[in-house]
Amino acid sequence: MLHYMPARGRLSSTDARCARLVFERPGSTRAELADLLGISGASLAALVKRLSGRELIGEASLAKSRGGRKAGQLTIAPKLAMVVAHSVSVGCVRSAIVNAWGELSSHREAHSDPSGFSFVCGSEVEGVIAEVVCVPAYPSSNVSSKTVFNRRWVCVPEGVRVVSGAEALLAVAARRDSAVWDSTSLCVDLSDGATGVAREKHGGEIRIDLSPLGASDELLCAEALPDWIEDDGVQIDSSKAKVEAIAAAEKEGDPEAAKICDRLAESAAEFLSKAATLFQPQQMIVAVADHVERLVDLERLRRQTRRMCSRRVNDALTLRILETTPWTRVSGAGLAAIRQWLIELETSR
Repeated sequence: MLHYMPARGRLSSTDARCARLVFERPGSTRAELADLLGISGASLAALVKRLSGRELIGEASLAKSRGGRKAGQLTIAPKLAMVVAHSVSVGCVRSAIVNAWGELSSHREAHSDPSGFSFVCGSEVEGVIAEVVCVPAYPSSNVSSKTVFNRRWVCVPEGVRVVSGAEALLAVAARRDSAVWDSTSLCVDLSDGATGVAREKHGGEIRIDLSPLGASDELLCAEALPDWIEDDGVQIDSSKAKVEAIAAAEKEGDPEAAKICDRLAESAAEFLSKAATLFQPQQMIVAVADHVERLVDLERLRRQTRRMCSRRVNDALTLRILETTPWTRVSGAGLAAIRQWLIELETSR
């Protein structure tokens, strides 16, 4: 990982721990934060004052207090740190600078030969603490060195952190709901590959290659969908145009298009039910490939997955299927890198 200094100076281990907890649990009150840190209210007040003075955390709004005046809800400052983040998928690399809120700037896309794509040097941007790339699958045991792009290989420079699609999505889900940190969770990403990350309650995270569970090619990549022939006999083989044509035909009641959509939903539900049964998490967070999200109703997919799970699995499971954009994994990769940077500062001596 590239250890650049944040714009406002290096954080101490105590500062980093406090910042990490606010980063993970935006909206926490001072009393809640003091409980998590195991320190007195007076010590917490001094710590918050120091970090606020450096404009690294701030007060978002007022919340109900345990007694007396209303308590302030703390939030991380977006400029706490920035990361140059990339997301690699079949046919496209997306890049942006990501702040501590997961907001993006300086967007860039490359759809051409990967040899023409170069990674941005994060040290050229003030406040950037790392560079990270999100990969859709683990093609080899040496996942830090290469990843797939348009069925070819792209080299990832030494010092650039590599995260899976599932790790990026877990960071996005946790940003939306901090309860993720307090439960046994499984995050699954089905986009160009099948990756997972399992998280124990208050514990570590384990990367999981889910490809042995047998996700179909159609489920993972739009290129695997059958070519579509329009009414005028023109064959469509462009992935994006093919997905739009199938979606339009299904809406008009075309039986072949409906069969493709049903097959995708069945394949996704079967895969997810296998993962839920195998790992039995309290929370299962899922994102599917863009073309599946376009062709399958996500609520229908959630219900169908639950029907395939046993009652025992369902009773303990909260299943969340995220709606994503092409940039969601870029944002998540940045958030994951910032959190890991805070953890490394927290544990450094």
